[in-house]
Amino acid sequence: MKVIARCGCGNCPTIMFGENFESKVQENKNLQIDYTGKGKNGELIGISVFGNDQMPTELEFYSIYGESEIIEIPKIETLKSITENLTE
Repeated sequence: MKVIARCGCGNCPTIMFGENFESKVQENKNLQIDYTGKGKNGELIGISVFGNDQMPTELEFYSIYGESEIIEIPKIETLKSITENLTE
């Protein structure tokens, strides 16, 4: 598995995976994992892993409420399943 691309925005930490560097980018395949975490300023960041039967194809980071630009990944100790975090 190789990181073959970044998000087109050029700012967020979203990356795409492929079997090798010549693999075609496969965005938004089947959602496999859906979590949230908190950024350094307390903003809620969505973390989604998309993939197929063989491997993950995309690790996406996004603003849950669309209020801020995501430029870094959240700290691992803040991660919670998306349903857990949104009910707090």
